[in-house]
Amino acid sequence: MTHIPAPPPPPLVNRRADNGEIVQQDGLVGPGELHIINDNTRDYAVVVTNGDPKAPQATIYVHGRSEATLSGIAGTYFVYLKSGIDWDQATLGFTRDRTFQKFNDPFDEESNWEIQLKPSPTGNARTSDVPPF
Repeated sequence: MTHIPAPPPPPLVNRRADNGEIVQQDGLVGPGELHIINDNTRDYAVVVTNGDPKAPQATIYVHGRSEATLSGIAGTYFVYLKSGIDWDQATLGFTRDRTFQKFNDPFDEESNWEIQLKPSPTGNARTSDVPPF
């Protein structure tokens, strides 16, 4: 009897969207602007929503050690964060090493906001871990 070895597992992929790419959009019609500074090595998908993170106004992809700006935000909104490895555009999520967070305080369209995605002792915004979305 001849032993046939199992085929090797497929190689892991590390797909990424372009930095600053709006990977999902549904209603960017307001005057609000959010500038994102990602000082981490990890990539993030930054989700802007007026309520449920599963129904956002928009999601923008920000590479590690990069910056991006999302314009056209309407109303009072919340900022959610997804990070991980291997971006799957079909599911709008990462496939490995995933984390999910939310800025605790809401933002408003009346101001142009800047967020930094790295904890800072002088920062004034707190985040919380949230269930996957």
